[in-house]
Amino acid sequence: MVKIGIVQMKTCENKEANITKAKTGIEECVKKGAEIVILPEIFNAPYETKKFREYSEPKNGKTWTFLSNIAKESKIILIGGSIPEIENNKIYNTSFIFNSEGNQISFHRKMHLFDIDIKGGQSFKESESLTARNSICVFNTPFCKIGVCICFDFRFPELSRLMVLQGAKIIIVLAAFNMTTGPPHWELMFKQRAIDNQCFTIGVAPARNMESSYISYANSIIVNPWGNVIYKANEKECFDVIDIDLNEVENIRKQLPLISARRCDVYTIKENKERNKNGIILANQDNIYEIYYVLNKAKEELNRKGIEQWKEGWDINDLKQKCKKGLFYVYYYERNIIGCYCLEKNPDIEWIEDKDFTYLSLLCLLPDYQGKGLGKILIQNAIENSSKIIYLDCWAGNDKLKTFYESNGFNYLKDVKEKDYFISIFKKE
Repeated sequence: MVKIGIVQMKTCENKEANITKAKTGIEECVKKGAEIVILPEIFNAPYETKKFREYSEPKNGKTWTFLSNIAKESKIILIGGSIPEIENNKIYNTSFIFNSEGNQISFHRKMHLFDIDIKGGQSFKESESLTARNSICVFNTPFCKIGVCICFDFRFPELSRLMVLQGAKIIIVLAAFNMTTGPPHWELMFKQRAIDNQCFTIGVAPARNMESSYISYANSIIVNPWGNVIYKANEKECFDVIDIDLNEVENIRKQLPLISARRCDVYTIKENKERNKNGIILANQDNIYEIYYVLNKAKEELNRKGIEQWKEGWDINDLKQKCKKGLFYVYYYERNIIGCYCLEKNPDIEWIEDKDFTYLSLLCLLPDYQGKGLGKILIQNAIENSSKIIYLDCWAGNDKLKTFYESNGFNYLKDVKEKDYFISIFKKE
């Protein structure tokens, strides 16, 4: 069982008051035992297109810092609703996601902008102030993979199916449906997506504020993989915790094999991005949290075996800069990143005398994929992308890894002291 905290809160024009209300809601959910807590769409500002820029913040700003800190203090996975985010003078509707250590592990920027003009009903045009993005958000947690999208994104069934094909057992929707679209479509859509994808669907909305220019339908909801509504709020503020049983996903998929019985020889749905094909490709900044996850899992496996390599961990901003510089390569297998490595040309390393060389580091695979010959594929790819001389290292106590490198054509050079331990240096011409 996983305990899901729902924060259905009213928002107003006072950002400080909104953040304080979010804090109260999170704390109430934590008191009730929540392990994952979810805030609503645009929780720190009024939902008005003309005000998104006024309330916008960069990543690492006030709201982001609040979310990171409270996730760490509360030891929860926090789906931080969404906020107007500014980057390079563009405004995005962005959800930041944090783990129980306060580290951002993923994010989603709204893909489909809400531009509607319903006769006799709501008229709204997000594209007047927001910029759409194009990345699907699916991330790992200790419980399962989770997909996150924002409001109008959920209208498009292809997106939900792609998230499930990437392993999501829960689809979380941060959404402020209005009083025109909410009554006829809200519950129906969460049932539809849950039944078609045999997963849990969770919608978290702002509470209804009749004094706002944009009135939220509210009615936050959880639907199980069979299509049953197991939780539904009303229009008022509430901070509730609901147990969900993830075993239901596999049980229902076995009984009614909708996912496995698809006729992929006749039809298919795929994300139109090269980065989601099987194989090893150059990483981009959207991959950074998956890379961070792979590195941490590989480190945990090494530590479990008594090998203290990478015991100090990594600075995610440093990893991001390496991605930005085009130094990371990632290994896709069945649509997921399972491995990575970093190639740096001529870094300033005092014990390397060669003038033209490539330094190979952070090469690893997820534990479930180790021992299957995939490491050799990573090594071969790194050699193909390197200059004439390539160096790499491993912890000096890891004889198995030394043997692996030597079997792939590297020659042992020497051991070098690194703080309170040694690393072994290997060289390949």
